[in-house]
Amino acid sequence: MRPAIGYAVTGNGPAVLLLHGLGGDRQQALGLLPDDIHATRIAPDMPGHGHTDLVAGEPVTFAAFAALAADLLDTLRQQQRRPAGAMPAVGVSMGAGIAATLAAIRPDLVERLVLIRAAYRNLTMDTLVVAAPHDPVHPDKLARVLHRWIPGARLVIVPRKMPDAAEHQLAVQRVAATALASPSPSESR
Repeated sequence: MRPAIGYAVTGNGPAVLLLHGLGGDRQQALGLLPDDIHATRIAPDMPGHGHTDLVAGEPVTFAAFAALAADLLDTLRQQQRRPAGAMPAVGVSMGAGIAATLAAIRPDLVERLVLIRAAYRNLTMDTLVVAAPHDPVHPDKLARVLHRWIPGARLVIVPRKMPDAAEHQLAVQRVAATALASPSPSESR
């Protein structure tokens, strides 16, 4: 039995799926975009986080969490609370792994990915990746792999450690806003 998923839908404009990291919740996800971005923000709580219970016996995997996100997006479309079609998916850490998995299993839902400190490796579509220089994969190596698998994709580096949390949050928001505002590599071809 899948858990009832807690979520928030806020704002107006093009829909954007926002996915939190391990230990976070929808509030963390909503904070990934600056307030002045014109967008309908869809931010679910993954199982064991926020207002979504972890159901005994249910898998705790990117695939299971991506399936829950897909179910939520399908339900919101049926309720006419979001437009039909693909949307950007923005995820941090665990949320980035969920977003990448969602793009793989339901490409009809994801038009572009913004992955922040991604806890995932297999990228299969036009992607903007945000990585920290202290991630296990060196940014130069990641950029070479990214361009081999996804021609035209861009790699943006945001330092993991900044002088304070507010400065880091602003840097993440600027990168996410830039990623959503610029055409994806497939749009610019």
